[in-house]
Amino acid sequence: MNAEREKLIAAIKSFERTSEGEEFLGKEVYRSVKSANRKTVTFLKSQLKTLELAISKLVRSDEDLNAKQELLRSIPGVGEIGTLYLLLTTKGFLRFRNARKYACYCGIAPFGRTSGTSIRGKSRVSPFADKKMKSILHLLSLTAIMYDHELKLYYERKQAEGKPKMLALNNVKFKLVNRIFAVIERGTPYVKTQQFAA
Repeated sequence: MNAEREKLIAAIKSFERTSEGEEFLGKEVYRSVKSANRKTVTFLKSQLKTLELAISKLVRSDEDLNAKQELLRSIPGVGEIGTLYLLLTTKGFLRFRNARKYACYCGIAPFGRTSGTSIRGKSRVSPFADKKMKSILHLLSLTAIMYDHELKLYYERKQAEGKPKMLALNNVKFKLVNRIFAVIERGTPYVKTQQFAA
């Protein structure tokens, strides 16, 4: 289902790029193409909505997946689409043993470049990562920074330490993945620990 959703999203983006051919087509032909593409986009969006509803219904019908989705939604910055992708890519959190392994899969856990006892350059993330999930975690992290004061302070602190914005944001992604796995492992909703701080 996830693969079908991705195909629909790619098709919508493709048909929305009508303007790219404007200068090569006559005005009349361009208007005709634009109109046809607009109708196609409308249809594809309705298909996407139907598919997303079917995925949501499937999750809700499974007691375990539904419970896990509710736990995930308790984390600031993690909405319904984010929870669906997390459930799909982790196979209901049965595919990965811990947050670190999932972070590696998503390409947000850096690996040191070493040979024997020598260090050979900066740490790099795996080029074989799930780029789609990495981009989703990017969006979730940006949202989390806006709505979670603790993560916002953490992000600002990393920047104050001299880390570039993208690296600081990657740190936020990793922290978010740790939170995600923590609530699933505990089986209890996320609690803002900062509110209990003296």
